[in-house]
Amino acid sequence: MYDLKAWGFLSDPMRMHALKEYGGFYLDADMLVHKSLNSFLDAELVMGFMFDCALETAIIGASKGCPIIADLHKFYYTYSDGPIISNSPVTWYFLKNVAGFRLTGETQVLVNGVHLYQRKFFGSPTYNRKMGYATHLGMGSWSATEGLEQIKGRIPLWVKRGLRQVLGPVFYGDLHQRYLLPRVTEFYPTYCLHKRGGHGAVYSGDEEQNRMLKQLEFDRR
Repeated sequence: MYDLKAWGFLSDPMRMHALKEYGGFYLDADMLVHKSLNSFLDAELVMGFMFDCALETAIIGASKGCPIIADLHKFYYTYSDGPIISNSPVTWYFLKNVAGFRLTGETQVLVNGVHLYQRKFFGSPTYNRKMGYATHLGMGSWSATEGLEQIKGRIPLWVKRGLRQVLGPVFYGDLHQRYLLPRVTEFYPTYCLHKRGGHGAVYSGDEEQNRMLKQLEFDRR
C-alpha cells in the first residue's frame, strides 16, 4: 500500500486497531452524522449495510476488545495481497464466522450483542425519521489512487455524482445501492441465495479470493 501510495487504504487496519484498543465509533471523513448515536452505545458491535448485499465499513461502533474487531484487526495485519476494499473482507468474515448472519440487507440483532442495520440507518439518505442517523457520501477518494485501476468501481465517479445531482439523493440512493451496484458485486449470488431463504455463501473460486477467505477463518460460530 505504501508503494502504491494507497493512503486511503491505510485507514482499514488503523480503524480496527483504534476500535480494538479503545472502542467507540469510527467514521470515514465523508460521513455526515444527523442524529446522536448514543442509543447504540449498549451494543457490542454496531454496523450497517452499505448496499443490500454488502456491509458498511464507513461507520463502525464497537466496545473495547470486541472479538470480531480483534479478528478483523488480525486479518488486516497479516493480509499481504495488496489493497482491498474493506467491505469485501468484512462481509465475507460475517458470512464465514458470525452465527445467524443473513446477507439480506435487513436489520438484524445477532448473538453476543452484534447489531446490524439496514442501509438507511447509516448509509443511504432517507425521509424516514426513524432512520437516517448518518449518510455516507461515498466520495471515493481512494479510487483516484495511482495504480488502483483494477479495484475501481465499474461506474465512473463523475457519472454517479451526475446522476445523484439529477435524481436527488434519496431516489438515487435507492436506484444505485439497491438495484444497480449490488448486481455487479461479488456478493450478489449469495444475496440472492439468502433472499430465497437459503444458507451458506457462493464463492467465485479465484485464487486471490481463496487466499483471503482462508485468512478470514476464525470459527466463531
